[in-house]
Amino acid sequence: ANGNKPNGTGLEVRLMGEVGKAVARQGMTRKKANEIVLKLLEKYEHVFQMENGNEGVRFDKAYDLDTIEPVAEWQKMYEEVKAELTREDIPFGDVELGIMIETPAAVMIADLLAAEVDFFSIGTNDLTQYTLAIDRQNQSLDNIYDPHHEAVLRMIQRTIECAHEHGAWCGICGELGADMELTRRFLQMGIDELSVSPVFTLELRKKIRDAE
Repeated sequence: ANGNKPNGTGLEVRLMGEVGKAVARQGMTRKKANEIVLKLLEKYEHVFQMENGNEGVRFDKAYDLDTIEPVAEWQKMYEEVKAELTREDIPFGDVELGIMIETPAAVMIADLLAAEVDFFSIGTNDLTQYTLAIDRQNQSLDNIYDPHHEAVLRMIQRTIECAHEHGAWCGICGELGADMELTRRFLQMGIDELSVSPVFTLELRKKIRDAE
């Protein structure tokens, strides 16, 4: 989460412009992938916030979600960028449009959102604190902050189910992705992706293989 959510129900809509994934999935050169990312940033810098990391670049914007209209807005924006790239003869692949699920409100309308996007990415850190109404930055509450709480796990389960019902894939990008105590349960839920720091990769791979 970028911490800039508006008052009320907040959720980040993420347009996947990750250079690494573009190179891996579409087979394009890194130069071409970067051209697409820079084109997006140049055209929509007034609404995008850019985060640079080891895995590439992503663009986030926080919305107040009373309806799913923000998703439609991003879809329109995506089509405009594709049309412009086509006119300028810049090659590109199919960039996926996805949503970060980080609040109980987003989970409750996940069936509506899933019909409009390609994937969900569950931000378990924020989802846990908002579900349990516990500020995870407040150390005095650490004794009751429980990411294994059944309410949190059911939120994750519903999100996965809603995604799959509409042909979208679902991943976890929060700290729970590296929680080996929950790996088997996440697999049983049908999770498609667990995003973890490189240091956990081998251990997680073994855990998944042992669970099969």
